[in-house]
Amino acid sequence: MHIVVIANSKGGSGKSTLAINLAVAAHLAGLKVMLVDCDPQKTVTDWAEMRSQAEPRVVSRALRDLSAVFAEARKEKYDLVLVDVAGRDNAALFGLFRQVDFVLVPSAPFNVELRVTKTVRRMVDSAGRQSRIVLVRTTDPQARRTRSAIVDHQDHFAPVALRYLVAYPDSYAQGEGVLETFSDSIAATEVRALLDYMLRQLNGRANG
Repeated sequence: MHIVVIANSKGGSGKSTLAINLAVAAHLAGLKVMLVDCDPQKTVTDWAEMRSQAEPRVVSRALRDLSAVFAEARKEKYDLVLVDVAGRDNAALFGLFRQVDFVLVPSAPFNVELRVTKTVRRMVDSAGRQSRIVLVRTTDPQARRTRSAIVDHQDHFAPVALRYLVAYPDSYAQGEGVLETFSDSIAATEVRALLDYMLRQLNGRANG
């Protein structure tokens, strides 16, 4: 079982959208997925209440309860646990990061937002784990600029950036992920590519 945390100390960074769509993509790829909502805003939980399908499983828990959640997930033989956290309680987050395999940090491609990611990434480094920034809400001009940054700083960025597309809020409003509502869209293609990258990273660590 792999555990991936979606974290950023800045609100509105796109954590819940990223967590939801990766969970749906992994489920559609045949994995048994648990999505854990630890954010007080409960964006993931609200989405789950609109959803007509039971999978991926969504649970709402406090950070202090996650060790028990992970034990339950292992007992029930889940393949992947994704955790959406608020990023405000640094001491609790550090303890969480020591239990997980990988951390994704969503950020818009602007210096003012990228600087905020350093707080979470330092904690991940201190916990002995690895993280990657996932650039979200990009536009075509931004995508051209950020591609060179991704290539030049591969130890900082995931190689897949997600564009600012209406497919995300539209699918959320239906209790779905973009791969369900808009399976042939650019958004769906990018989410699939990000999932593939994440799974390669996780499987590479497991085999290593």
